[in-house]
Amino acid sequence: MDPEVRARRDLKDLRKNLYGLVALAEQAFPVKIGRRSHLRFMLASFAVKQSEHANSLLKLVPSPDTMLIARTMIEGLSQMLWAAKRPRHRPLLWRSFVFVHDWRQIQEHRAQGRPVDPQVERVVRVGLRRFGHRFLTRQAQDARAAGRALPDDPYMRNWYGERETEILRDVGGEDLLRQAYGPFSEWHHWRVGAIGRLVSFDEASGRFTMSTSRPSDVATATACAFQCLWQTMQLLNARCRLGMGRE
Repeated sequence: MDPEVRARRDLKDLRKNLYGLVALAEQAFPVKIGRRSHLRFMLASFAVKQSEHANSLLKLVPSPDTMLIARTMIEGLSQMLWAAKRPRHRPLLWRSFVFVHDWRQIQEHRAQGRPVDPQVERVVRVGLRRFGHRFLTRQAQDARAAGRALPDDPYMRNWYGERETEILRDVGGEDLLRQAYGPFSEWHHWRVGAIGRLVSFDEASGRFTMSTSRPSDVATATACAFQCLWQTMQLLNARCRLGMGRE
């Protein structure tokens, strides 16, 4: 059977399954995470976002922009699984990166002449004294070791300090990287390969046409959304003891 015909046929069941999983995920909240588990806090936060992304993807079917949402869901899944491999260290990195984020906002507000709340600035300063060293760039680390002044912005751009593709490989997502994340990234970055799959050009007439989507892309995106939400809820269920295993 032609792959596009098969994808169009299967999309109905894929959507039905994802609708069911979204409904189940919503039943999990509110979640008791306690005060001391950064991993549970991270998992609950990611579960909310993954559920919202899945809802948005379902509304977009059959648009090719379903690939954009599936792509970010894959990134979220890989970061979550990567953090869970070192549950006492990495989830705290994710959570404490808020001080770097807020510090950058303060610098931006000050540069624009906007007021800065002194209480917020004090909290950020205390947070950076405690956690900031974990996010220093290599250049900033070398400067500190040599006794030189740090760069104007000495911090990493994100909390994990790795490339997204490296994290995906580290959690065993090579197939997902090759078959989904890579092709979806082409659409995300406006690359000719992605747009070319939807374009036809008749040289004789000079007529240009572009289809709205390919069923195989949309079906793959929907299947990926299910996987990302399912694995997220599976880990949340296990760590927070939700008792949702049977469902």
